[in-house]
Amino acid sequence: MKTQRYVEDETKLQDNICDNTTDNTTEMKRICFSSHESYEKVPITVVYSVQYALLPFLGKYKDIVNLYDTNKEIREIIQNYRWNLSERICENLFPSVKAWRTMFPNAIQANLEWRFDVCDEDFVYLKGIETLNIGLCNQSYISDKAFKHLKSVRVLNMSDCDQNSITDKAFENLENLRELNINWCTQNTITENAFQYLKKLECLKMMWCNKLYEGMFEHLKNLRILHMDHCRFITDRAFQNFGNLHTLSMNGCFQREITDRAFMHLKNIQNLFMQGCFQDTITDIAFHQLQNIKTLNMQGCTQRTITEQAFWNMNKLVSLNLNHCDQYQIKGYFLEKNKKTLQKLWVRNTNEHLQTKAFQIFQNTKVVQLY
Repeated sequence: MKTQRYVEDETKLQDNICDNTTDNTTEMKRICFSSHESYEKVPITVVYSVQYALLPFLGKYKDIVNLYDTNKEIREIIQNYRWNLSERICENLFPSVKAWRTMFPNAIQANLEWRFDVCDEDFVYLKGIETLNIGLCNQSYISDKAFKHLKSVRVLNMSDCDQNSITDKAFENLENLRELNINWCTQNTITENAFQYLKKLECLKMMWCNKLYEGMFEHLKNLRILHMDHCRFITDRAFQNFGNLHTLSMNGCFQREITDRAFMHLKNIQNLFMQGCFQDTITDIAFHQLQNIKTLNMQGCTQRTITEQAFWNMNKLVSLNLNHCDQYQIKGYFLEKNKKTLQKLWVRNTNEHLQTKAFQIFQNTKVVQLY
């Protein structure tokens, strides 16, 4: 029953459906659904209120493929209580994969996030899909057999998939994969050998994946973007394969096994994020290799081994974050050299000398955004 308790203005819901259709003869290539505005006044009580708020619209908008809510509070509720979503409720909320494929035979994107009613047999209807999201599908009904139908997939999100029914063998069918997201995947059945089949992989997101080993990077010669935040197994050895990287995120990798030698292989790096990397094994010598760096985030890097000299060779800096870097050795004189290129600068909670110098240099310019 549709009441004011759940949705006040139904027209807002219709406005959020992506307008990707042209006429009746043209298939939808991508169908998405966002209900952020519609749920602003949904009572935050239990997860079932979210479920039943969706139900009234399923009869009218049967072509909605991606039922995905962007309200942060509701997403947290669904994530925290996702095991309360029974298979029967999923069947009521979402169309089957077979029914979806019948309606949109030429679709190239599919979102099965938080689906608990999907099994190996459903993947037959995903042939030809290029972008697939199976994040948070933690049931044991998906195994290696499902992946034999995903040979055309180029972008795959399987974050937070902890089921041990997926092994290295599944990756044999992903030879065309360009982007892979395995954030929070902690299963023991996927090893470094799985990556030998991903020769074309260019982007890898593997935050909080501490069950893997750095030997996996030997197979990823074409890797350009790597997110390995909070991966504690990384050492200098892994960086030997990072010569082609232009974006590296290693936030929270504060293990002492990462030293100056690792940065010798980052000569092509343009964007480096290393928040919370406060180990004293990284010194000024490491940063002398980063001559092509454009974006550098060192928030919370408080080691005394980094001084003013670390930044002298960075002549292409566009964005620099030094928040909470309170080392007195960083005086800010290097900012004079970057005056022409720098556009964004963060210096909150740093030493007084650095803050004063930054203000003196950039106070009369509107090009640099000073935070």
